[in-house]
Amino acid sequence: MILDDHPNEILQNQLYRLDSSLIVFKRIDLCLNYVRSTVHIHPLILVTVNALGRQIVPEIHSDNRLNSVFIYCTTNGDKIKWTTKYNKIKLVTMNVSGVINSIRNEYVYDNTLLWHLVCLDDRNDKELQGHLYELDPSMSIFDQFDTCQKYFNSANNVMKPTILVSINKMGRQFVPEIHSNEQLKAIYIFICPGTNNDQKINWTKKYNKVQLYCVLFNLVLTSFPCRLNACAPILIN
Repeated sequence: MILDDHPNEILQNQLYRLDSSLIVFKRIDLCLNYVRSTVHIHPLILVTVNALGRQIVPEIHSDNRLNSVFIYCTTNGDKIKWTTKYNKIKLVTMNVSGVINSIRNEYVYDNTLLWHLVCLDDRNDKELQGHLYELDPSMSIFDQFDTCQKYFNSANNVMKPTILVSINKMGRQFVPEIHSNEQLKAIYIFICPGTNNDQKINWTKKYNKVQLYCVLFNLVLTSFPCRLNACAPILIN
């Protein structure tokens, strides 16, 4: 994520190339609220610009979800003594390429899923399925509850950790039946835009494996646990 009240397009474009799920904030309060109130599968990287770093780092440094901080300065970067108190600050620089290279060198990205992907979809959403196949070419797709249930109960799959992506009301019907299954590690529920189901989410609160419930499949795709050396989302402030 990046915290930047005067957006630097060059810096942001370079960061987007590293992490297409980059999140940009212009205000400290919104950035803090995101870190503290959102469930994060991976630790976070914060890139902050100029004086915003000095304001937010003391507030956020002790948060276990924050892995590292990179500070980019567009003005004189001599006033950096305060940064020596915070060991999560990896770099203070006036060079955009310095920020990018440091992040790239420290964190090796590998977009392979940690767990097998199962999709329960009675609408045959080709666009969503295509994106999911890119993450897991061996993904299993089912359009009926019973066949999906048999898959989870199969002796061949008992020890295979699995992520379930469920479409629309199929999630509400199927999750209570399968939530206690030990190989099921996480559930993501995608609500097709325009359906009347997108507001009926209270039931999900009873099931802690439900990680996300949304109408934007991009959020589903960028929320999966991937095999990374260190951490995933980059936050810009």
